[in-house]
Amino acid sequence: MKKLAYCLLVFISLVNNTIMAQSIESDNNPRNIIYINAGTLLVYNSVNLNYERRTWHSDNGFFKNYYLNLGAGIFSRNSGFAPGPNSKGIVSSLGLIALTGKSNSHFETGLGVSVNIETDITNDDPEEGFEKETFVLPNITIGYRYQKENAPMIRLGIDFPRGIYMGFGYGF
Repeated sequence: MKKLAYCLLVFISLVNNTIMAQSIESDNNPRNIIYINAGTLLVYNSVNLNYERRTWHSDNGFFKNYYLNLGAGIFSRNSGFAPGPNSKGIVSSLGLIALTGKSNSHFETGLGVSVNIETDITNDDPEEGFEKETFVLPNITIGYRYQKENAPMIRLGIDFPRGIYMGFGYGF
């Protein structure tokens, strides 16, 4: 009888440990995000369509989620109040975004590269020649993001070269 009680106790504790070992931590951050982002620095304005894919998730460290960002859109660049050329064109960007926290509110920071191709240039003096150009700029982002899986996403912050930006999208 003692052996049967002992075997039953060992069996119950093994089953209990097995059940407890199956704990799954929920992660409510989306793997994919599509959003529209608009920014202005008064002399540089842009509107972009972006796709982000979560490439890495960690429960340790300051940053919990890392996203690869790919974007394309349009920009306008002007000389401000000084006389000079104004241009419009297309922009594409590639970068890495890092998010803090496990909840829905995140501090975000990012680093990447932006390629701008001017397609239309106007100048104050029509006799002055001006060549179209392609220029590459670093992309540096610091901001706030509210997101959760299968729900709308909102982001606000400061970015170079976009300036002050706002974005709306959907995470899935």
